[in-house]
Amino acid sequence: MPSKTLLAVMLLAGEACLQPSLHTGAPQLVSSGLSCPCDAPAATLRRNRGTLYTWPSSAMALWLFKGPLDMPDRRAVYRSRPNSTAFRIPAALAMTATYRPCTSLAGQRYANLYLVNVHQTGRTELLGFLHVENLTCGDSLPTPFYPAHYTVALAHSPDRGRSWAFLGHVIGVNNQALRYPDMSCNIGGVPYLVVDRYLYVYYNESPAGSPVQYPAVARAPLDSVAAHARRGRVSVSDWSKYAGGQWVPAWDEGAGWSLGSPVLSSPDAAWAFEMSNDAAYCAPLEAYLLTTREYGGGVTDRLCMYRSTDGVTWGQRTVIGQAGGPNTHPTYSYFASLDRDASDDCSVVGRRFSVYYFDVDYELLGRQVAEPPAVWTSLPLYRVDLSVVEGR
Repeated sequence: MPSKTLLAVMLLAGEACLQPSLHTGAPQLVSSGLSCPCDAPAATLRRNRGTLYTWPSSAMALWLFKGPLDMPDRRAVYRSRPNSTAFRIPAALAMTATYRPCTSLAGQRYANLYLVNVHQTGRTELLGFLHVENLTCGDSLPTPFYPAHYTVALAHSPDRGRSWAFLGHVIGVNNQALRYPDMSCNIGGVPYLVVDRYLYVYYNESPAGSPVQYPAVARAPLDSVAAHARRGRVSVSDWSKYAGGQWVPAWDEGAGWSLGSPVLSSPDAAWAFEMSNDAAYCAPLEAYLLTTREYGGGVTDRLCMYRSTDGVTWGQRTVIGQAGGPNTHPTYSYFASLDRDASDDCSVVGRRFSVYYFDVDYELLGRQVAEPPAVWTSLPLYRVDLSVVEGR
């Protein structure tokens, strides 16, 4: 007769075998270049059983496409050029936001508004998450556009994304220095999750006076955010950052944006994370998923996915994409699914879903002002299909 210890080991082993696992397919090339410029994650929304709406964006334009998973840009619905013209901006929040040579805007403010995620808050209502680049243009700067102050802002649509109202900024990095190069201050974004009726938003944090950048999380009550959005505004006081094991106000009138703590740590101090990616909850796995680009440490750039049960502590890293060349970077990823057990906004995925990503050549994108728009359309788009396998 087996001992109690042996029986316990056998029971634990049996339970482990019954746990569902995640099968990750090989990256498939969907397109050698979308039919529009894109340098950010694309927001997605289910249109019907066979097609998705997809919003790719760049500094030059925001597009809306509809198409199947194997051709997301099959048909254009609209284009807003520049991207800021897609949003009705209240007079109280008005800003200079036009795409033209900055030499004609010397000393003025300039803003790029990237729609990088959406959450469905009603039958036709959407909450939009924006990566905002608040730029200072001037001939004396190292480049015509940068450096910049970066923020996460919100937008509201009453008609499933046909029209948008800009609501205001809700999250900023602690480091508000303007310097070049300024990527350490780039807030990235905007992956989000719904955890216990809170919106969890992930971004790149940067401490004041430091070149360090790391993933952090802020949250706000979903019901309050949605109610404010319907009234055409935001409440920054709703938002808190996770810092030192507790939630602290994201904004202080005297001190500015607070400092969030890292939610991902690297096993190699030379590694860094970039949060211009996405997140989703997988019900069959009972796990939250977060994608991020990892780079540095003398290894090839890679796109990785992490799991969590609380939206704060992350582990079980899986590499799902690698750089395709010596100067390319797999990033700007987003979840998409047309399964009936997925939510329309793809913030919840089921047994089968996909992660899309671009293999970006930043040096190529850096020539955006001097080169024709065709340069922006040469980003290869890949799709990785994932499926949950029941334990046996």
